[in-house]
Amino acid sequence: MSPNSRFTRFALLAGISFACLASAAQAVEPAQEFLDKLLERGYYDYAIEYIDRAKTSPSVPVSFKKTLLYQRGKALMEGARAQRDQSLREKQLKEADDTFAQFLSEQPDSNFSLECRSQRGNVVVERARMRMEKAKKLEVKTELHTEARKLYEEGLKIFTDLEKEVA
Repeated sequence: MSPNSRFTRFALLAGISFACLASAAQAVEPAQEFLDKLLERGYYDYAIEYIDRAKTSPSVPVSFKKTLLYQRGKALMEGARAQRDQSLREKQLKEADDTFAQFLSEQPDSNFSLECRSQRGNVVVERARMRMEKAKKLEVKTELHTEARKLYEEGLKIFTDLEKEVA
């Protein structure tokens, strides 16, 4: 084999390797679009599973990974709205609230922080509404009314603080 043909083979192999590496580096998953479609179709459990798996996926963009807690909270909240079982709904709303709170504590300066705070307010108000609905069905209502009032006050504080910050 001549030195010229060795060089040609090496150059060809190097070129192919470089092209493969470059295309692999650009193989970024359209994570946000995929998640949005799952949520649009009401596949909330799959959306949460996708979010949980995205943490370790090398094909998911780092910018999307920074929003995973927010995305998870949003998926939990939307799933809770579609949930008919009141105890499961309450559990999902509580988990959504905790997830939003965690996101805000870990990334207070995120572009999603205002939206996240607004979503938290919505979760709190929804939990208060659930207490009021449950109280309508019971004779002893004072405890549920007290819980609902506290949740409404918490929601009002969240929205008032948010309004002051935006204004």
